[in-house]
Amino acid sequence: MKKLTILCILPLLIIFNACNGNKSSMQEESAAYYNSAISWYDKGNIYNAIADYNRAIKITPNDASAYVNRGAAWAKQGKIKLAIADYDRAIKIDRDFEEAFFNRGLALQKTKKYQNSISDYKKVLQINPQNAKALNNLAWLLATCPNKKYCNGIQAIQLAKKAVELDLTPNNLGTLAAAYAATGKFNNAVNMQKKAIDLLYKKNRIDKIDQYINCLNSYKKNKPWIDNN
Repeated sequence: MKKLTILCILPLLIIFNACNGNKSSMQEESAAYYNSAISWYDKGNIYNAIADYNRAIKITPNDASAYVNRGAAWAKQGKIKLAIADYDRAIKIDRDFEEAFFNRGLALQKTKKYQNSISDYKKVLQINPQNAKALNNLAWLLATCPNKKYCNGIQAIQLAKKAVELDLTPNNLGTLAAAYAATGKFNNAVNMQKKAIDLLYKKNRIDKIDQYINCLNSYKKNKPWIDNN
């Protein structure tokens, strides 16, 4: 009986190993396309990047990261609906995928679906309360949203302050300035915006200076900044 048992199991082991080898080969092929897509994206060739993400996803359709990255490529092309669809797929695969929620929140913000965007940013912060980008984006939305229904300057200040504490950047300082302006604290807004501009010069990011100066001029006139983009 033992010999029969061994004879019965051995073919199964051979088949199992063969399946494992085939699976490993497929994963390697998918990874090769995935890495190639990243390379194409970094070079600015979004078309080829999407093509390689398509190939990777065809081989490993449950790879949430591939959907998130392809979504980012779609967004780069301005195809926001396709980007959101890919983020949806990634989240369906991984319900705690921080980057998927963040990217979808940004895409929804661009399509003016503010409530859904806010929900996604809050989900990111549930997963990782130290995500400075999510703190900043949510603060900016609450401070500058053209739909007053979603504005909350006090909460925006709290979020923006935390973002600045975690990551001192011109962008985060500018968001804190906008949050101050949203609550009528225009002197604070002017001072903070000036700090943001000074930091821009220090970081040699003068390509973005025009928008920062426009915001500063608005605060000097006691007007909050409204983001209509």
